Amino acid sequence: MSAPRPKLEEILEFPATFTFQVIAVHTEVLVEQCVAIVERVLDRRIIQVAERASSAARYRAVRVTTTVLSADEVRAVYAELNGLPDVKLLL
Repeated sequence: MSAPRPKLEEILEFPATFTFQVIAVHTEVLVEQCVAIVERVLDRRIIQVAERASSAARYRAVRVTTTVLSADEVRAVYAELNGLPDVKLLL
């Protein structure tokens, strides 16, 4: 049996700079959708946005970095990002 995974509260000290990562099927609006969700849920500005295409350009990895004040904020953002169409993975 493996050890239980540590909770976010145990590995991060809040407030913290946090990078949300989304891997999804490439669309022209994916980056804008990710940024809009993070800004809407947290009601604060983004620090940095980065994106990278997969080798075949079918998928896109989007990283949105901002400040989070609690683990609940992280969970709330990921819950909304999970609702995006064609999301394959959230990191």
